[in-house]
Amino acid sequence: MNNFFGEGAITFGSTTSYTIYTKASQIKSPAALYVFLDEHERIINDGGFFADPDMAYDLVDFPASHHDSAGVFSFVDSHAEIHKWTDIRTMPPASQVIRLGVIIPGDEDITWLQQHASELK
Repeated sequence: MNNFFGEGAITFGSTTSYTIYTKASQIKSPAALYVFLDEHERIINDGGFFADPDMAYDLVDFPASHHDSAGVFSFVDSHAEIHKWTDIRTMPPASQVIRLGVIIPGDEDITWLQQHASELK
């Protein structure tokens, strides 16, 4: 589940310029924000998927890519979509996913994840 949603939601960093959603009334763009997604099976360590839109190209958790180089997302407005990854660095083989929180300059997949995780306050 997206780390910006729900009671007890938290950010990856200590402060954020983005909204932490604890009430539905806080959501401005329900069709643009994902709530659930597939996480890379090698790094499932908790119930949250962390994105850090405050830091460019920061990939905290790796999304899954086992759907033909794509991941599945469900959004606040209840639609779902398969999002195809474009940068090979977003979808390393399981044997290479050994740590969380990497900076991958220029990876537009990370930008997409960050833009759909939360909205500016």
